[in-house]
Amino acid sequence: SQSLAAIHFVGYSLSGGIAAIAANILDGSLPHLKNSGSKQQHASMSGSARDRTSALCIGPPPCLSSNLPSTFVKSIINGDDIVCRTTHGTINHLCDRARRSIKGGLLGRSVGWMSEAVSLTVSGLKSKDSKGGKLTVPGNVFLVRPRRIGGGSSSIHEVGGGGREALRAALLWQLNDVLLSKSLWAHHRLDAYIRSLDRVRLKGFSDSPSNDD
Repeated sequence: SQSLAAIHFVGYSLSGGIAAIAANILDGSLPHLKNSGSKQQHASMSGSARDRTSALCIGPPPCLSSNLPSTFVKSIINGDDIVCRTTHGTINHLCDRARRSIKGGLLGRSVGWMSEAVSLTVSGLKSKDSKGGKLTVPGNVFLVRPRRIGGGSSSIHEVGGGGREALRAALLWQLNDVLLSKSLWAHHRLDAYIRSLDRVRLKGFSDSPSNDD
């Protein structure tokens, strides 16, 4: 019998979230909600491409439950990209921090950076410990960190698992909260993703041509 073709989705920003959801539906990991108008069509889609679908999501929003391990989905976050950190909870927390800073007056604004750092650290610890069931960036998540020093090279880190990288994601990189910076929207631009990924340097690899070339 003829083998069925693999189905790969690629999406940027909101399209990245749609790509992840579509891949999960075709894999059968996320059952499609049926309505009265097209029950047969939806039923045939769910699980119709099990073990032969994948998704590459560039700068997607949190769109799937953290309880849904989608190893066939790969997501990339560029630096301080706000879209990848935007949920109902993180926006509410951002508004609360802004109100406290405004009420503090001149003195409150002058030490605002300190209270902001403490608030985000505590929030990161809480998010890390109570992550179950919340919407997160889907699949295996990779964070690209653009650097201004070292020739402008970028580093890449897998942050979807546990251990030291998970702690760094919650506290150092604030992936579970919105940290105000000048790069929030700049890092979400597609050309910024292309530029950062193009400058990633992997250990053991060199851009210099070998003598055999």
